[in-house]
Amino acid sequence: MARLSGRIPEVWKRIHEWANDPRLVNDVSPDTCAQTWDQYRQYFRPNCVSDADMEMLISLLQRILVLDPDERPSAAEILEDAWFTLE
Repeated sequence: MARLSGRIPEVWKRIHEWANDPRLVNDVSPDTCAQTWDQYRQYFRPNCVSDADMEMLISLLQRILVLDPDERPSAAEILEDAWFTLE
């Protein structure tokens, strides 16, 4: 999940020793995150109605799959996401 969010929360780095492992710099980065989402695009595309549908789904998932709970949307905010109203 860290790869999907692109970063380890700062609070985790203060609490968990493993979060400061230098190997994570390459494994959990914005570039790795973008590459991972590109792989998911290839998986999602055949199952989505359109490219717009797929991009909106990925955008929603990126908002949800954030490691820091304070940065995640609430359930009510998720239900208001444009992906749920796409026609």
